[in-house]
Amino acid sequence: MMPDWRAEARARLDARRFPTPKLEAEPYPVSDSLQERLVRQRAIFRGAADQDPEFHVTLKFNDCLDQNQVYKRLRRFDALLDHFFLGKNWARFASADRTFFIAFIEQDCTIPNNRDRVGVHAHLLLRNPA
Repeated sequence: MMPDWRAEARARLDARRFPTPKLEAEPYPVSDSLQERLVRQRAIFRGAADQDPEFHVTLKFNDCLDQNQVYKRLRRFDALLDHFFLGKNWARFASADRTFFIAFIEQDCTIPNNRDRVGVHAHLLLRNPA
């Protein structure tokens, strides 16, 4: 027979090594429920539609890029559009008078060796300069 202190120590070690999960009911609706996602989706759509976009553009990068690289390429694309529409002195215009866009970035790089994957791409709602 084991002494009591050894049995208690073994029970404490087992409790630390193999914790029993606490099953608590989550309040309804959970923070990422279908209803919450639909509310967020409608709010994003209304906010984007309020900007009066003129074009929908999809930029396909055909590469697995991280977020900073995508932002750099989007800024470069914005500068190219401003140069095309406003001329070589586009940087002197106020930012309200330049090209405006909202970008939704989708990353699709889970299987890099699969040819069917398209890499990172961005959907833009674009408005020409005023």
